[in-house]
Amino acid sequence: MNSNHLSYKHLIMLASCCILTGTSIGITGNCLGQFVTPLSQSLKQPVGSITIFITLMSISSAFFGPIVTKLMQKIHVRIIMSLGVIINCSCLCLLAFVKNIILLYGIGIILGMANICFSLIPITILLNNWFYKNVGSFTGLCASFSGLMGAIFNPIIAGMIVSKGYQYALFVSAILVLIFSLPCSLLFVRYRPQEVGVMPYGFEEFQQNAPSMKKGKSIALPFYMLIFISLIAISINFIAGLNPSIAAMANSIPLAAGLSATMVSAAMIGNVCSKLSLGVLVDKFGTKVGISIMLSFTFCGLILLSILNSKSYVLALFGCLIYGCIFACGANGPAFIMREVYGPERFAELYPTVALFGSLSYAISTAIVGKSYDLLGSYKYIILILACLCIVTIGLLFFVQFLNKNIRKKIAQN
Repeated sequence: MNSNHLSYKHLIMLASCCILTGTSIGITGNCLGQFVTPLSQSLKQPVGSITIFITLMSISSAFFGPIVTKLMQKIHVRIIMSLGVIINCSCLCLLAFVKNIILLYGIGIILGMANICFSLIPITILLNNWFYKNVGSFTGLCASFSGLMGAIFNPIIAGMIVSKGYQYALFVSAILVLIFSLPCSLLFVRYRPQEVGVMPYGFEEFQQNAPSMKKGKSIALPFYMLIFISLIAISINFIAGLNPSIAAMANSIPLAAGLSATMVSAAMIGNVCSKLSLGVLVDKFGTKVGISIMLSFTFCGLILLSILNSKSYVLALFGCLIYGCIFACGANGPAFIMREVYGPERFAELYPTVALFGSLSYAISTAIVGKSYDLLGSYKYIILILACLCIVTIGLLFFVQFLNKNIRKKIAQN
């Protein structure tokens, strides 16, 4: 079969990846924040103690991600993802019955491990196995579904909590994840397209243009390349750590009542649009240019957010909108860099390590951003530091591409 032809099997796989990303991140991940206050009231615990549950979930996902990707090469991916979906839904239901904060933390750890089984890290690896051409656009499309489904279901779930109670909303969330995700994971997902009789999209074109893999392995890429790419992932995710504090930042200025929620929505619009745009930019202009453009928008957004005053209505919304470009960099940027440097053959082996560092960086950043206000009485200083990190990250990105070009020259000479 012509690998430059996008068959219906490729499209079904792409649609399945979009749905799985949307449910794991958009529903389970993005909507969990709605349950913090009712859980706090039910367990009679401070809000800060409840949010540790979400932090533990993020950390367990980060550490379990590399394990999942290893298991995907030994156990059928449909089994891993389907078990993840079922355990995820079970944990959401169990949250409705929790009466002890220690049990809440335990469920958070298990939920994080289950959620990563059908989340962005394994999905990115599957997309890199299935698509060698326009992989940036397809990855961006899948990642955008996390923001899209979050935007759709957040207000629905919030309304259910008010009208029916948080237990009812948790059951509905579990059912939504189950009915959307389980058919995809059971019926349509495959680790490689060859399992259903097709080649990766663009495989022939890739083989014609790519350097010999034998030569690439004979000159083994230096370990410091992985370190520099990990630093880029750490920096990008650290910049994204401002996101959970946007509403608190708005209230601290203070901006007009109700504007904080609109600012969060503006950042989510930037989230969805930038994820779609970054993939197209990478496919058309290359990784370095695409990510640099998004980081430049993020830098401008942070500068605007650092100069807000109580009357800065338009600046606040526009600043959050273009700051939202950092989500595209965090979700897909390191993956695009890894693919460009190591190729699709070694992507599944090395990408989970980089993703682990990125996830941990985000968890640490959210805590540091919050504490910076407690210590300094303003978010301005940490926002300016994050803006400087945008420039540093662009510099690192150019440096990694410079190193990669030199290594490729040596490969070609040998």
